[in-house]
Amino acid sequence: MTMEVMTDEELIQLIAARREDALVELHRRYAPYLAAVARRILHDDSDEVDQCVQDSFVNAWNYAARFDDKTRNL
Repeated sequence: MTMEVMTDEELIQLIAARREDALVELHRRYAPYLAAVARRILHDDSDEVDQCVQDSFVNAWNYAARFDDKTRNL
């Protein structure tokens, strides 16, 4: 199965198993949305927006193993 057709939950499981390609796919799906929200909150400060998006995906990488797909919580 290719990453593009996997569910978010399946990607999180792979990220928990330290599959970088799964993180790349999650980033492809959600980085534009996270950046748009961050731009509104941070008033278009591009350095801060980039840092916010990066921090979000670092946290996804670091805490993926704690994700509970039944409750969708960490």
